[in-house]
Amino acid sequence: MAVLNLLGVNFTNLTASPPVLPPSAEYHGRKRTQSDKIVLAAQADAGSTFKVARLPEGARVLSASILYSGANIASLTTKAGTAADDDAFGAAGATATGEVWVKFGNSVGIINALTAETDIIFTTAGANVPSGRTIFFDIEYVTD
Repeated sequence: MAVLNLLGVNFTNLTASPPVLPPSAEYHGRKRTQSDKIVLAAQADAGSTFKVARLPEGARVLSASILYSGANIASLTTKAGTAADDDAFGAAGATATGEVWVKFGNSVGIINALTAETDIIFTTAGANVPSGRTIFFDIEYVTD
């Protein structure tokens, strides 16, 4: 084993001569948030999807979060992603706890910038969400 002193890829590029500027979504980008909510007029069966944000090309998702109002919903799980990859931003094994934000992260989808304008969706599984519930969504991302 050895003590290492390493530089990140973007930092190495910035300190090169001449400097190489990294993409703004990775260095000095602007953090933005899109928030939305859905009030269920009817029960949302397992497998329901909620489209809640449209992000621009080049955006890099930092996190996706969801909160279900009301009491616990046993066995409920949720995924965050896109139409092409419904768990691109993560899958939560248990989102059943009511009134608690569940944050998705640690996924390849969060590391890579979007290659086109993209709609963000959440998909339920494991249980139905009763009517009358309000579901809150928060998407944090970096761009320009």
